[in-house]
Amino acid sequence: MTLDQLSPTQCATVVDIDLPFELRERLAALGVKAGRHLAVVHRLGKRGPMQVRAGSTDFILRAQEAAGIRIG
Repeated sequence: MTLDQLSPTQCATVVDIDLPFELRERLAALGVKAGRHLAVVHRLGKRGPMQVRAGSTDFILRAQEAAGIRIG
């Protein structure tokens, strides 16, 4: 399952990130890495951008970026 499949208010744990190096590094700086708990706060439509919370940090991800984050 990937992060883009979650609905608002759902939580999950990051298992793996399959994205280009630069994006993985940017997400790591925001605290997104394997073992981290994420929560979907808000979503704009089914395939639109989503607001994600990692700890106390909120950020916006495109659906195609979220599809590269495998969750468990």
